[in-house]
Amino acid sequence: MMQPFYSTHFLDQVYGTADGGTSYAAGFAVGWQAGPIEQLDDGRYNPNGASVATVLAVAWDRISFLATHDPSEEYEKALTLIQQAVVALQNRENRLNPPAPTASEMVLEAIGNEDA
Repeated sequence: MMQPFYSTHFLDQVYGTADGGTSYAAGFAVGWQAGPIEQLDDGRYNPNGASVATVLAVAWDRISFLATHDPSEEYEKALTLIQQAVVALQNRENRLNPPAPTASEMVLEAIGNEDA
């Protein structure tokens, strides 16, 4: 049964981009990431809230647990759809913020051997 839930979402007033918020229902509360995730000088990331991908991963984890104890086609389909959603979000992240190439990738590109 789907329980009622409540959400507030905020926009950055200058850029019009998502800037945090909260969502909650019986048994959970989520504080959403506000703005970009800060990267610290030592390379670690410092999020100030949850990402949609993380919340999807938590839902996947719970459904996976339930499916272990009560297998069903519906659980398997739900797991597949959540995996697809996470991949789609990662593809979007990679498109908007391409990872920096590694030194070996730059060397292969320079010598014209991307497939090596």
